[in-house]
Amino acid sequence: MPFANHKKALITGASAGLGREFTLQIARQGTDVVLVARRLDKLKELAEQVRSFGVSAETIACDLEKPAERARLRALIESTGVDLLINNAGFGKIGRFSEISLEHHLGQVELNIKALVELTHYAVPVMKQKGFGTIVNIASTASFIAIPNFAVYAASKKFVRDFTEALAFELKGTGVRACAVCPGPTETEFFEVAGNADKLKLGMMKCDVAVAEALEGIARGDVRIVLGASNKALAAASRVIPDKLGMSIVAMLTKT
Repeated sequence: MPFANHKKALITGASAGLGREFTLQIARQGTDVVLVARRLDKLKELAEQVRSFGVSAETIACDLEKPAERARLRALIESTGVDLLINNAGFGKIGRFSEISLEHHLGQVELNIKALVELTHYAVPVMKQKGFGTIVNIASTASFIAIPNFAVYAASKKFVRDFTEALAFELKGTGVRACAVCPGPTETEFFEVAGNADKLKLGMMKCDVAVAEALEGIARGDVRIVLGASNKALAAASRVIPDKLGMSIVAMLTKT
């Protein structure tokens, strides 16, 4: 069981999608969970379900786009023994940059980048002091190439991947690990928020399969975990395909 030694996990964006599935699979292995998201009703339903596995489950309604709200998590992380942080919350908007509201662009930066960095900064010193812990940051296969019509989201996920890999290097020898999980299109609510992009949905992974593969990679100690054979191939191809050609291809996929 890859998480048998982790006592308590804090999972953001836990009310649906990957966050919900991470919660279920980790709780089944005996790890207590702290569930964070905006939708308290969904969190309470999930908490009730995972308590049947014999673990404790705490729910916190929090809009991580708002600095004042996410700052409330600092005391919890520092005082309650969180040794597994899964920064899963995030969203994207598909469309031309100039046609999407500034509010949505800045919201992506707040949630996908600033909230993730802030919670990681709270957790790392606590984990280093104990000599044990794991930071899991959800990046994306979108992190491997600049994506027209998805510009802010793809750039934010590249930040997450680069930041996490650099952090993992810094943490060597401390007993604390960091890893970037890079899913491709997955059966979640993501595209309901992102907008219409049917071509991007081809070959979507089932959520439970994606999380199981992610947990296997985390258990192995992998720093970069690309989910699914086709996504691994795309990530590898991104290193050899010229940038202009790559952007031309993905621009056709994101055209709305």
